[in-house]
Amino acid sequence: MKIFKLMILVFMLAGCSGDPYENYLGYWEYQIDGVTKRAMSIKKDGDSILLDRNIFNKRKPDVLTKMDGQLSLHGMVTLGLSKDGESLHYDRKTYNRISEKRVSEITIERGEKKARAKKEAELAKILRNKNKKLCNALHEEKINKLNNLSKHGYSNQEMSAKINSITSEYKVKLKAINKCF
Repeated sequence: MKIFKLMILVFMLAGCSGDPYENYLGYWEYQIDGVTKRAMSIKKDGDSILLDRNIFNKRKPDVLTKMDGQLSLHGMVTLGLSKDGESLHYDRKTYNRISEKRVSEITIERGEKKARAKKEAELAKILRNKNKKLCNALHEEKINKLNNLSKHGYSNQEMSAKINSITSEYKVKLKAINKCF
């Protein structure tokens, strides 16, 4: 009988032990079509539990409120944890638990993406400058051709035809250059 009571006591203690909020701790990733849109972390800081809604931004984390074994943000948005503890429902999105290794991978991917975007922006700037120079050169060339018409002594009808011809020719050339008017 003593063994039976002892076993019941052990099972009761095992059922009561453990902090229900511990299951929330860790890193969480939100993806759309296999692309990481956001990664967040939930960490313990003393008695508080902190939510960093985007671990890649340098923001102060929010303190979560403990409510009946669940966590909420400002008492308004409840974080729902799946039974297996691998999915977190927050702000109408489902986040999946990820490892620190995955956080490192995402960090590298984001760094590569930023570097690619920076390189593309630099190339676009170079192309814009090149197009601007070409555009200005063509405008100048057109003006010179139009100014030289008066030196040839054309009749009004011939002059009008030459002006229309030059204008049409350069309109096509200028249109071929992006953002050249």
